[in-house]
Amino acid sequence: MKLKEQVDGKWESISSFMPQIPNGQTVYLSRTFTDKVWLIKITGKRYESIKRAEQALNQK
Repeated sequence: MKLKEQVDGKWESISSFMPQIPNGQTVYLSRTFTDKVWLIKITGKRYESIKRAEQALNQK
């Protein structure tokens, strides 16, 4: 997962890799922006490669 945030006019990237989370499990992340806390819920699927993931996203 990659999160981008603009700080002082520049985009900063924060990456997270969580291989220990089982396929299909829901994950909750929290992020503080200024004075607010955002709770982000993600449920995902693992793919064996980026190419396979992109193919799945492009299917209609």
